[in-house]
Amino acid sequence: MVMKTKKSVLASEKQLKGLKKKKDWINILSLISNWSQILIIMTIFTIFPSPITFILGLIVIGSRQFALAVLMHEGAHKLLFSNQTINDWVSQWCCAYPIFQDTKPYRSYHLKHHKFTETEKDPDLVLSAPFPITKISFFRKVTRDLSGLTGLRRYSASLRSIFSSKGKNSKQRTL
Repeated sequence: MVMKTKKSVLASEKQLKGLKKKKDWINILSLISNWSQILIIMTIFTIFPSPITFILGLIVIGSRQFALAVLMHEGAHKLLFSNQTINDWVSQWCCAYPIFQDTKPYRSYHLKHHKFTETEKDPDLVLSAPFPITKISFFRKVTRDLSGLTGLRRYSASLRSIFSSKGKNSKQRTL
């Protein structure tokens, strides 16, 4: 449902302050953990190549890519590290680029989403507007996601956008 009036308050100022507190060491450990898991599963597959280690690698690396996207999201909110220069660098180079994203345009887009959540100005409204959906539609969505078709479509669209705008002064699109 699209709201035409001011957003309702979902959290108190005290709760928001706690959520916005930067936890540098936790984020450092999270980065080390995610990248360690990626490197370990790549090493395991290199030493023991098989369909099982390949599937295990897809699962582990895919889940860690999602974790990097979550950390990039924190970086976009300027919550990854206390030092803003470090926050932006780590968000971009250690989280965004490895998953073919760019923190700066994501930040601009995403903060508009937060400012206008579920209102007519919400840029993410196209994602939530179709809901609720039928059971058969839900099944199709889950099947596309689990088969990788959704990701393939998004990455191919992103690559087309990158190559079609090469040499032009257009803004880079992100997923």
